[in-house]
Amino acid sequence: MAGLCGFDECIPSHFTIVRFERRTGFKRLKTLINHAIDDLMKRGFIKGLRVVLDAKPLKARCRRDRRNPSRGWLDKDAKLGRGVRGLILGYKVHLACDAETDMPLAFRVAPANENEKRRAATLLNDVAERVGVEAVICDRQYSSRRIRECIRALGAEPVIPYPENQMRGVKGLLRVDKRFRVHGPEGLRGLYRLRSSVERLNSRLTALLNKITFKGLKAAVAQVSYAILTMLFIAQTAIKMGRPSKARSITYSI
Repeated sequence: MAGLCGFDECIPSHFTIVRFERRTGFKRLKTLINHAIDDLMKRGFIKGLRVVLDAKPLKARCRRDRRNPSRGWLDKDAKLGRGVRGLILGYKVHLACDAETDMPLAFRVAPANENEKRRAATLLNDVAERVGVEAVICDRQYSSRRIRECIRALGAEPVIPYPENQMRGVKGLLRVDKRFRVHGPEGLRGLYRLRSSVERLNSRLTALLNKITFKGLKAAVAQVSYAILTMLFIAQTAIKMGRPSKARSITYSI
């Protein structure tokens, strides 16, 4: 890994990396990320017409506060929330993914106890500033009237399954049963299958960052930003080298 980063002889110390992070700041990191996404769009790699929303939980490297078990001890911004397999103490990365290329279009980092619905409108507005979205695909966790109206306001079609407790008795709606079988109109079922793209994005993100090691929300945002930026830089390099098939690889050395 050190050789891939260009550090053949001497690896910078931890303090050097921390100073670089503090001098760069989140605003500059965000500018770099936006520039990389815009460049991939200009090259025709990212379309952004079909967008998938999802949230990925990341554990924080800290213990629970004994006085308040719902938050971290040394990391007060880390909160107790739902993870993939039970509760975790940490953060969530709220993602907007391009369904065709499995590439990130926008993201937000929040404590793990924050519901996915709270960041949906912000993510959609970030994407809509770049491209006209045709369809927004989410799981049933995002099912709400407000989110559906927000998607339609962008001129896009909401592809969100209705839970059992919503619109009971109404036929012809998109639904997912307990065995994860998709029911509803054929067109919506076809679009909903594209939701797997965000799972592949989450898998690559886990390979780059499986835990938040620094303390505080700002540090968590910086760590996630570096992981997102790494994926975008790899895609840019692969496209420039004429190897678009390697744009989603995180292990291939060009």
